[in-house]
Amino acid sequence: MPRIRWYQSAKREGKGHISSGGIEKDVRFEFVDDNNLNDQLDEGYRQKFAGSPYLEPMISEQARQATVRLIPTD
Repeated sequence: MPRIRWYQSAKREGKGHISSGGIEKDVRFEFVDDNNLNDQLDEGYRQKFAGSPYLEPMISEQARQATVRLIPTD
């Protein structure tokens, strides 16, 4: 399990608030343990970030373990 601070807080609280692109949302966190979904996400990252030095960390086992679905609560 990732030891990143935000992840540990999200895991403990189960809910949070996000802000992205001028949009503010209250969300609940659903922690994903689905190899098929992670495979699809990894493929999307491979297509979008081919040749990037950031690709490998994005598709690492640690990243897969931290997959979180954000579900709006409002």
